Amino acid sequence: MSDRGFRPGSFGRRALRVAILLVAVAGAIGLLRWLLAGTPATGDAEWIWAPRSKASITIPAAFYVYRDFRVEPRPARARLLIEAEEEYFAWLNGRPVGGGSFVLGEPLDVYAVGDLLLEGENRLVVELRSSNGGGGLLADLQGAGPEPAAFEDLVASDGEWRVARQWDPGLEGGWSSPGIEQVLVWGAPPIGRWGVPELGAERPVLAELGRPPGALPGRPGEVVADRGAAGLDIAWPAEVTGYLSLELDPDSSRLGLVHLEGEDLVPVVVPNGAPRWIDAVPRRWSRARLSGLDGVRAVRVEELPTRAVADLLRPAPAAPAGLFGIHPPPLRTPLMQQVRREVQEAD
Repeated sequence: MSDRGFRPGSFGRRALRVAILLVAVAGAIGLLRWLLAGTPATGDAEWIWAPRSKASITIPAAFYVYRDFRVEPRPARARLLIEAEEEYFAWLNGRPVGGGSFVLGEPLDVYAVGDLLLEGENRLVVELRSSNGGGGLLADLQGAGPEPAAFEDLVASDGEWRVARQWDPGLEGGWSSPGIEQVLVWGAPPIGRWGVPELGAERPVLAELGRPPGALPGRPGEVVADRGAAGLDIAWPAEVTGYLSLELDPDSSRLGLVHLEGEDLVPVVVPNGAPRWIDAVPRRWSRARLSGLDGVRAVRVEELPTRAVADLLRPAPAAPAGLFGIHPPPLRTPLMQQVRREVQEAD
């Protein structure tokens, strides 16, 4: 009888060799990406996030990370380069900078923040939101003298940043330090799937759009229907363009949905104790319905001037081609699925 049949342990050895080969290939690809990446626009900045426990994986999360730093002397020019997966909203010295949502392949958001910097102590705060508890933030605040002087790092995302899981009145302005937890550092670009960051077009800073420091007054929404099983219906006298802002009770629920007329659902995840939620993406508003948020005090839009609209409004994604006239249902992100389940359970 031939002894060429299956031998005990042979399959395990082959599987081990295949696994080792795959790890070696992945390592070689990663090394090649690093060698070809060159110097990223974000200098020494690293991708950071809040530490997670096993129990928090796949659970929607919203929290703050912040960094205190000194500027002496104040530079003639300054810019903030930033992106985060999935969403962010940033403040510098208590004044709103702006927000954004991550789209693979799109460039960094760039803000000219020189007028928001202070001589001496400064604080940069970023609110982060994720559908599954995981994600990343890459941020680099750079300063320079008068042109043509080159920009240099003033403060960048690294292991010195701190996490605040709970909102605090003095967090954004810098007069309290509510979080002592260190961030988790993923590593410098081009780590992970984020690639090498490139500069995008400069975006307007919200604090410099004619609004007073530390505030975001906007046109209030007109409530046209009381809260019921379907949620809270909101209408504006005329269409407005900007960031939706919700003022909330401290004990309000932290998850919700905004049903935007003519568009897909907008998920809402609010940090613990936060008195407000500001959409990371500007949109056009005429009618909306809020679901799942039981402590909404006021609804308004942080309206954008005409000159800023074209730069910030993201074109609606093209509808997928249908087969024989049948179109697939709209894509639902994990965050939307989770919010839908929790909203339905609460009803």
